[in-house]
Amino acid sequence: MSEAIDLNLEVQATHDLLAEALRKRIMLGGLPSGGRLPTERELALGLGVSRNTVRKAVRTLADEGLIWTERGRNGGSFVKLSPESALRRHGIATSWRQSIEDCYSFRLALEPLAARWAAGRASAAERTTLMKLVAEQPRDLAAYHQIDSGFHLLIARMARFELLEQTIGQARQGMFRELNTLWMSFGARTDGDDLEQFEGFGREHLPIAQAISERRPADAEAAMSTHLRHARRQFAQVLEEAVGGPVEGRKHSHD
Repeated sequence: MSEAIDLNLEVQATHDLLAEALRKRIMLGGLPSGGRLPTERELALGLGVSRNTVRKAVRTLADEGLIWTERGRNGGSFVKLSPESALRRHGIATSWRQSIEDCYSFRLALEPLAARWAAGRASAAERTTLMKLVAEQPRDLAAYHQIDSGFHLLIARMARFELLEQTIGQARQGMFRELNTLWMSFGARTDGDDLEQFEGFGREHLPIAQAISERRPADAEAAMSTHLRHARRQFAQVLEEAVGGPVEGRKHSHD
């Protein structure tokens, strides 16, 4: 990955937030009853938290009776679901769908504007860095998140409006675990064995970066809006596939 930009993207998570994210993953069928949880290392890497945070979250789920842990070479943490758990799945999915839609509605209100301003205000060095980020190809979920966040936060910085940059950064941190847990649970693998899942990663970033680099504000704004709407549809599709049917959410005025 490029060393040209360091955006300090580490998310300071609490074990309670991570426990909630994993609870949703289990309840929505991301792991079947009896299935093994990913290792501490996989969870820490995939969700951007420390291994100590993972241990505390797993302990919380064990105390709730959602998992049990075995020690030894073939040990690990395993899912334990009651018959009543399946009845709660659709309700949880509906809530999660709404949370995702709210995140993207917020982003749609801010990031296209940031792209427009960036097209008129970015320095030559920043435009070069942006194009380098587009060219990078992630090999796992952690790299995907790092590059994606680097791209969007650099555009926010290039807009030259400090409050907008801070708000977009805070919004991305707030939505990171919600969306990445869904993606890691149902839409992607956390290792690098299946690189096809990340093919075309930069296809929608490219027209945004080109419009900014060529100082075309209206095109940059439109390309960012298209990108965010497509990403929101992707997450909704992943969630619906997970629960085996449509999941209702609020309609938004910009759709």
